[in-house]
Amino acid sequence: MAKKLKPECFDIVNINGKPVLFRTDDISVNKFTFKVINLTGEELGLNGGKPVKPKTLSAAEGDGSSFNFNFESMLAPEVVKGLTLTLPEDWAAEFFEGSDTVPGSWSVAPAKNITIPPNEFVVFYIENIKCSTTQPGNFEIMYLNIPGYTDSVFPIAKHLDVMNPPDPQKKTLPLERGYINPIHPIQGQSSAQHEEEFDWTDLLDGQAVPVYITYDAGALIQNGFTYVLTNTSKDPIVPPATGTPTAGDPPVLYISFLFGEEDYAITTQILADNNITIDVDAKLQWTPVQHTQGTAYWQFMPQNPQIIEGYGSVKFPIRKIITQLNVQPDTISLLFVQINNIPGYNDAAYTLQMQKLKAEASIEKLESDKYTINFGENIQLTWVSSLAKRVTIDYRTRDDQPITLDSAKGEIKLDGTNFTLPIAPSAEKTVIRASAYDDSEKPATKDITIDVIQPQAGIVSFTANPQLADITTTVNVVFEWQVTNAKKVTLTTPEGEKDVTGKTSDTYTLQKTFAFTLKAYSYGTQFPAPTQKTLRVYAYRPGKSIPIPSSGNQMQTFPAILVNNPKGKIYAVNNSNNTVYEIDVNTSGIVKTYSGSVIALSQNGEKLFIHNPDANNFGVTMYDTGSGNASPRYNLNIPVYQMIVSPDLTRLYCAATHNVDQVKRVDVNAGANTLSVQQTITVGKSPRAMAFNNDNSKLFVANYDSDNVTVIRPSDGAVLSTFGLGTREPTTFAAKRPANKLYLACEGENYVVIIDMNGSNVLGKIAVRNRPSNVLLSPNGKYLYAANFGSDTVSVINTETDTVESTLTVGNAPLPLALNGDANVFFVGNYCSKTLSVVDINNNVVLPQQLATGDTNGNPFDMAVYTEGNDYTRVYVAKESFQPRADCAGNNNSLEISVFSIQKPLQ
Repeated sequence: MAKKLKPECFDIVNINGKPVLFRTDDISVNKFTFKVINLTGEELGLNGGKPVKPKTLSAAEGDGSSFNFNFESMLAPEVVKGLTLTLPEDWAAEFFEGSDTVPGSWSVAPAKNITIPPNEFVVFYIENIKCSTTQPGNFEIMYLNIPGYTDSVFPIAKHLDVMNPPDPQKKTLPLERGYINPIHPIQGQSSAQHEEEFDWTDLLDGQAVPVYITYDAGALIQNGFTYVLTNTSKDPIVPPATGTPTAGDPPVLYISFLFGEEDYAITTQILADNNITIDVDAKLQWTPVQHTQGTAYWQFMPQNPQIIEGYGSVKFPIRKIITQLNVQPDTISLLFVQINNIPGYNDAAYTLQMQKLKAEASIEKLESDKYTINFGENIQLTWVSSLAKRVTIDYRTRDDQPITLDSAKGEIKLDGTNFTLPIAPSAEKTVIRASAYDDSEKPATKDITIDVIQPQAGIVSFTANPQLADITTTVNVVFEWQVTNAKKVTLTTPEGEKDVTGKTSDTYTLQKTFAFTLKAYSYGTQFPAPTQKTLRVYAYRPGKSIPIPSSGNQMQTFPAILVNNPKGKIYAVNNSNNTVYEIDVNTSGIVKTYSGSVIALSQNGEKLFIHNPDANNFGVTMYDTGSGNASPRYNLNIPVYQMIVSPDLTRLYCAATHNVDQVKRVDVNAGANTLSVQQTITVGKSPRAMAFNNDNSKLFVANYDSDNVTVIRPSDGAVLSTFGLGTREPTTFAAKRPANKLYLACEGENYVVIIDMNGSNVLGKIAVRNRPSNVLLSPNGKYLYAANFGSDTVSVINTETDTVESTLTVGNAPLPLALNGDANVFFVGNYCSKTLSVVDINNNVVLPQQLATGDTNGNPFDMAVYTEGNDYTRVYVAKESFQPRADCAGNNNSLEISVFSIQKPLQ
């Protein structure tokens, strides 16, 4: 395999032993010794023959092993042609004319075949040299026709400084030199991102400047550094009063490199001409001269006579040194600095080693403007890479989605300043990694961690359709939900907890009432317990309706239906034919009828009171619900609208009908099954609702047509007080006994009045919607529900603040209200819609489905709820057909009692 001679096989020095060409016409000064040294480690054989010039001929018979050299443009062509060469014995020389682009050159060759032993050399002396320029250059050497060696393709360059001959009368320049802040950006980066402020006294001298080898044409490493010359004297280099430069001989500074294809060259001439830039930064003005293509130097001219101020510095930022690809690492090249024509000082020349190194990428800096953020906030990243041909930024979202930003795809740059991430960090501990890639398999990385404060998971909505399902057929319930900030979502079904993460709906075949719970688990560790919402989906079975005949347009009295849970009986009133029906809850059949239209039941369910409004004496009868035995009829002499039995079953109070101002008190002897001692108590007109206080020491009577309340002492029937309500037409009481408060619906002016049972006075009024006709207290007493007959709504009142918390839309003209046995729902009878609405007490929402009660079977007027074993609650809906109450009351064929069995939730 053909070999090559190394650059160290050649040497060129002046008589002072240095590679310096003096600018002078004195030919005695410039005498060079040119050596060819055999450093190959073996004998070097040379062919004898004629000296030839490279690239002019192919090797032919008679051509000798030739060494061709030139002085580039440092010497005038006539000087090169007139050089005097002193050759070894039996060696010949030949001059070759140059051109506008190629300098003139000489070739030397042995006249006959010779051998140079290892470490021996041949010497050539070059004289008769005149030099008129200070421009530095290279002594270029090429060889050809050496057996076993490849001819030179590119010259071996030996740099020559060009200096004025030294003058003992002149001083040495007081300069300290070195370099600072090496920068190695990749193509497309800003060098300023890598430059930092340095103390100019902290120069790096005696160390080679690292110059990194370019990876490839797509990742050009733009090496650079700042060369610094510092005046070590307190005085300027040239004092102001002396040393003014003479015309035509200005001070000048050159910075030169070795360019070529050899390892000692820092880069090629083409890469240098098209890339390298050298600027100047000094307090006193310096002017750079435009670089001449094809030369190895950059020229600078100081414009101030002082050159450099005392202790001042001149800085030369050198940028964009781009090496060839895949050159040999760890080789050394030289930078040459030459200073000429400083008045009073000898010229100076300095060198600086530049070591070519294999590029190893790194992340020098990775920072964030914030390290703790709230979820949804973003950060700005700043990073600086070194020697990286590719940089990536990667992290993962809280859903473990990988995010990668790649400089190779143009998504980021190799360096970034205040870069806003396209997707904000979201994981509680978001690790952001910057990776710098070179040609190795593994990148260099740097990590930072961003703490992201996570919000609690939220459930925006959770619905079921249907939420009230007839399970006599197969029912598929569709659940839909929206959650926020949820890492995991589960749905509790009868079969267990089901993972529904990533879904917004699910379908379940309902077989029984169940409390379906949606759980949303938060990200991170701050909220370990899930946010949850429960929907009870109710299963019901339509029961067999109980037909009650209707004989015309007739107002029902209140209550129109009562349940006797201990006895398993229902009592329903039909005012249209003056009949009370006793219904067996087991068979839903009518087992007995009574004459009458107003009913009351003792709290223990043992006694049923029925008022019969016949034309003679308006009598009331007490029935034993177990045996069916009836008391003697007791005459009241007035028609009755409503009755109430004292909790101790000792008295019965009967409120008169419209425009009558009386309440009849009847003594009850439950053991003897008799009624006696009638007492007439004068109250306001048209007494309606009645309610006892907590210790039964007061009876409150709401007077519909006189808009007031009468307070009666039950022990003797005395009227304790009568107070106005400040509103009209009171209808129905609801008692919150722990708070000693009575709530009274007044449908005349859209208010619910609050009454103090202790003080027997009005505490305030709560404005609700149109015509509140009925009120119902929740099982825990926290909420009061007011059925607004005229606005198709139910007002939800918080009894702790006595304010309307929400308003529920139900069917048309809501009137009766009743609690379910499990205390999770209540029922609303919609008078004009002829439907039943079901309200979820826990969430204060109306279930989407309504239960139909029959289009021609009367208008829902009152309800009774029976507990049907352990699984079901049975709802009985009593009807009315009374045109004056509402325009919708017509077109009824009967007063059929609608029956629905609602399954209790198992959870």
